[in-house]
Amino acid sequence: TNKDEVIRAHAPEALVKGIPFTANQDAWKTRLTTLFLENIGRFNSQPNAIIQSSILALGLLGDTDDDELDVSIREALMEVPTNVADQQSRNFALVALAHTGSNLGNSDEGISEVTQYLLQQLSRGKSSIKPWAGMALGVLGNRLQEAQLFAHQTTLSEALKDSLISERNPARIGALAVGLGLVGEPSAGEVMLEKLLDVQDSEARGYLCIGLGLLNERAAIEPIQDLVSRSRYRPELLQQAAIGLGLMGDYELVPYLTDMLLEANS
Repeated sequence: TNKDEVIRAHAPEALVKGIPFTANQDAWKTRLTTLFLENIGRFNSQPNAIIQSSILALGLLGDTDDDELDVSIREALMEVPTNVADQQSRNFALVALAHTGSNLGNSDEGISEVTQYLLQQLSRGKSSIKPWAGMALGVLGNRLQEAQLFAHQTTLSEALKDSLISERNPARIGALAVGLGLVGEPSAGEVMLEKLLDVQDSEARGYLCIGLGLLNERAAIEPIQDLVSRSRYRPELLQQAAIGLGLMGDYELVPYLTDMLLEANS
């Protein structure tokens, strides 16, 4: 009942996470799914923050089953780009699908369904949604890998890697790099390192550093160290490059960063 939409937006995820502690879990899942589907319906009048949180909550609720409830969750999330005008809601729908497609149920039907949808958005989706498709594929691949399900690994990795090779848009390069890092495809390291040395955009280079760090691409340590030494006045690039080196356990960076802190006036 709270009228502050930001506070209300925290409720859907909290409700989903409370399901394991309820007596009748199936009934609660059905009730919450109905509520969240109403929030994201074509003619809803909810604030964007509520729509976004309901979309993310549906991603936590749904799984890979072929029962009517879980199928309806996946279908609704795939229809968000048509039914919801808010761009961030459309973006979040892809991440929610990645969660739904890797929440394993009694059937694995949803894995292939979600994988194909996200691959389609990556290759033929609108330019604004492609970075999120890349990120969502990374989340999907990472979670499937944690579940030791490797059947889709090659498909995901190759699609992301091919897209990165041909991509020129800085925002999409960064998202694809992080996606590949999450999937954990070792063969992508060489491609990402070539991109790092080729592109000039600070944001893209920063996320390439993080992607390389996630892959633990040791050949990238020296180039990223050099990048850090030349990024004193580019704080965002410095931050991402330092994170990338930290992910690879490169402690040589520590004295340099502490010296920068001692000298900093800001």
